[in-house]
Amino acid sequence: MAARPAQHSGAELHAAPEQASHRRYEALRAFFVEGLSYEQAGARFGYTRSTMASLVRGYRAGKVELFAPPRRPGPPPGTAPAKEKVRGRVVQLRRQGLPA
Repeated sequence: MAARPAQHSGAELHAAPEQASHRRYEALRAFFVEGLSYEQAGARFGYTRSTMASLVRGYRAGKVELFAPPRRPGPPPGTAPAKEKVRGRVVQLRRQGLPA
C-alpha cells in the first residue's frame, strides 16, 4: 500500500474554509475534480445531498457566482458619505427655523 503524501503547509485553508463562497468553491471542486459523490462532497463541507445537487445544477446553469466581481474603489453606488455626515446638523438647524 502506497503511503499518502503529507499535506502542504496551508492545506487547512482549503480543507476547512470559513467563508461561504470559498466553501461552495471547495465543495464544487471536490465534486468535479476529485470525483466525489454529492453525499461525500456535501459531508466534507457541511452540505446535504440535495443542497449539493442544487449547487451543482446552479453552477452548470451559470447561476452560481463563486467569486465576487471586482468593484470600483470608493463608496458603493447610491451613497453620499458627505451628505450622511452632516444630515443631523441640517435637521437640527431646520428645527430651529434656520436655513441649512
